[in-house]
Amino acid sequence: MSIPSHQLRHPSTFQHALNSLPLNPGISIFGDSISTLRGIIPYGWRCFYQSEAYVEGINQTCDTWWGVVIDALEGHLVTNASFSGSTVEGFGFPAGVSFERLHALKSDTETPDLILMYMGINDFGWGGATNQVIGQSVSASAQLSDLAIDSTFKPTITLSDVASFSDSYALTLTRMHELFPNAMVCCISLVACTHSDYLPEAFIFSPRGVTLSDYNHAIKRAAESSGAYFVDISAFKTMYQSVDGLHPNKQGMRELGSMVAFNLLSTKQTGFCPDYSTLQDQNCNSNNSLSIYTRNILTMTRTTQGCRLSTCEGCKHNALTQNSWSLQCNARRA
Repeated sequence: MSIPSHQLRHPSTFQHALNSLPLNPGISIFGDSISTLRGIIPYGWRCFYQSEAYVEGINQTCDTWWGVVIDALEGHLVTNASFSGSTVEGFGFPAGVSFERLHALKSDTETPDLILMYMGINDFGWGGATNQVIGQSVSASAQLSDLAIDSTFKPTITLSDVASFSDSYALTLTRMHELFPNAMVCCISLVACTHSDYLPEAFIFSPRGVTLSDYNHAIKRAAESSGAYFVDISAFKTMYQSVDGLHPNKQGMRELGSMVAFNLLSTKQTGFCPDYSTLQDQNCNSNNSLSIYTRNILTMTRTTQGCRLSTCEGCKHNALTQNSWSLQCNARRA
């Protein structure tokens, strides 16, 4: 069967790398609050799930997005080096680029065969690590008094700031490869979410002057320049269910995990990942390994963009401050 050129999102090397993983591959997770779970991440690290917040139905690894993926790949968890509120870019721990974060990807007895990295939403929300420091986030990678930087908060940013994020992401991957030269690294695109208190079109795709797509393009560039693989789940154009407008609830974890699992398994089996319209033509009632993930994706809320403003700055509904941010627009409450 010939594959339409627009669906050839993954090079054949991606398929080969997935099929070269050993049986029962050891998998490590590198993320922010969305990937945390109490009792799983390193002791003392900030944890959202069942620590900063109790979310019903998310108690074990199988309840998380990454647990879904590990199960789909018939692997096992090595470590989860996620830290709630962390950015990729930064000035030290707990930023993703820091060596302390990266060293936590291995256990005392095992290094990973595969690393799944799902980070960047805090960089997007804050508009960069410097803004996070100025905003005095408890997860900031420095104190403002320790840095010789301009202390002026930037409510809007530019593509040069996104380029800085991409450089930090690429440096993170370079350091990751240096520490774990035999590990396959997959970088997952950022996706929108929805919440029952808001209309589906409430997600803010451009809160600070650059878009979520700009950040995903930055992640893709970083992955391709660093020998990693880009897993573009944003291509499904679907939104997961959240508990608060950002963090997945139980259903959202299943949805997020299904998107990643389907992408990886489809690429492993066929060399490409079909888009949403192609999924609709497939037989979801079959018993193949993809059918359960196909069904989960097809029942998700479709991505809908309401506001067309390029930034929240100046809008009367703006809820972003120097010390906090939200990606759900107050003008579009249900």
